[in-house]
Amino acid sequence: MKVFGSSIVKIDGALFKTVPDSVELMFGGRNRTAEVADDTVNHRDGPLVPSRLTCEFLHTEKTDIAKLNDLVGGVIEIITDIGTTYTMPNATRTGDPIMTSSSNGRIRFQAEGDPIPGL
Repeated sequence: MKVFGSSIVKIDGALFKTVPDSVELMFGGRNRTAEVADDTVNHRDGPLVPSRLTCEFLHTEKTDIAKLNDLVGGVIEIITDIGTTYTMPNATRTGDPIMTSSSNGRIRFQAEGDPIPGL
């Protein structure tokens, strides 16, 4: 059985290779809370939570840092190494992309968007 370990991220059509084991994807949706009443557990829908992608990209001569920096209301596709693709609509960069001289060509990146549809 193969398990998810790395992915390629497509941002408005541009491909970005992630550092293995650096991708964290929060699917978003409704937060639910459990409530106990009359010896029964019920669930109540809470507020809508955005999806969030946090990852590190490998910086090469082809990396479009401007596309990362300028992302507002775009579409992010997370294409996993096991063949599953997750689409984050209405995605916007949150926080600044960060690269340091000691990061070995890694760029830290975070974006949030609408909940991942179909889950």
